[in-house]
Amino acid sequence: MNKIKKRNEDLLNILLNKFKIGKSVKELVKDYESVYIAIEYIKDKDEFDLENMLKNKQKELKRVLMYSSLKYTKDPKTGAVSKTNKREILYTFGRKIIKTLNEKDIDRAVLELKLIVSLIKELKFIDKIEFEELEVNTFLNELNL
Repeated sequence: MNKIKKRNEDLLNILLNKFKIGKSVKELVKDYESVYIAIEYIKDKDEFDLENMLKNKQKELKRVLMYSSLKYTKDPKTGAVSKTNKREILYTFGRKIIKTLNEKDIDRAVLELKLIVSLIKELKFIDKIEFEELEVNTFLNELNL
């Protein structure tokens, strides 16, 4: 698991720098409940044609948003921590940028954003497994097994 963890952290650092997402790997894995992307397509009824949309992704893709969901917020006055459902936009891959790129570059950027999400999910799973392994070992030691 250490190899996967190291690979994911290295790849995330490269991708976070590439997209200028001002968050650390630690923040994304520990502080956020989830990180996900939303892909928006233009939904003009007059121009909506699925076949045409598939042929001309560049023109139809409106934007890709990368969101994060905060687990907790801290009140600056009292210091009290409370659970939240607050969403934060980490990155916007907007229509202006999309218009300047070719289809291959757009597809690559969307895949890289999806990769960021998957790498973070996998690191979260690894953290959960490591925590549970500590718990299991503690119980086994207490039981002298």
